[in-house]
Amino acid sequence: MKTIFYPETLDFIAENAFMNSKVWFEEHKDKYKKYVQEPLVALSQYVAPAVEDIDPHIITLPRNTVSRIYRDARFAKGSLYRDMLWVSFRRDKKCFQAWPEFYFIISPGTFFYGCGYYCTKTPVMAEIRKMVASDHPMYIRARDVLMANEEIVIDGEMYKRSRYPHYSEDKRIWLDRKTIRLRYFPRENSFFLLILRSR
Repeated sequence: MKTIFYPETLDFIAENAFMNSKVWFEEHKDKYKKYVQEPLVALSQYVAPAVEDIDPHIITLPRNTVSRIYRDARFAKGSLYRDMLWVSFRRDKKCFQAWPEFYFIISPGTFFYGCGYYCTKTPVMAEIRKMVASDHPMYIRARDVLMANEEIVIDGEMYKRSRYPHYSEDKRIWLDRKTIRLRYFPRENSFFLLILRSR
């Protein structure tokens, strides 16, 4: 795999968020396309075949997988541009109500990737909890991967007070979540390791 990202990728994301200016962004849009948009599209295209092998229903077109740099005006709170961008693969939410995703996220301070739910539907979490409680083979596989690699962490909002106190702690970290995902955080959390490893 050839190098996709540049050191300038992070520089642009950070500076654009700091400037928070439509005028500045338009004046530097060529840098955005070269150092941010095109690398994210390239990553999406590179990973797409592997994702399609996992699940042919997942959408892999870059226009659907690559995040926009503009914040949603409803939640912007004065900030026009994102300082965290991503590539995300998931099924069409119009056809599938509960859609886990594979994702890769970069920001000036970190990068990570993983799979799971941004917001898990209640019936889906109920099924996941059944699998955990019954030691379903799929849960056992996921648990073993998590335990064997300290760079993989389980993530997602948890209930403030355990609803499953009679289970062991290693099960409660799954059972007591409102939503759930697994993330890979490199031990040396440097974006530039990604650049070096891609050569």
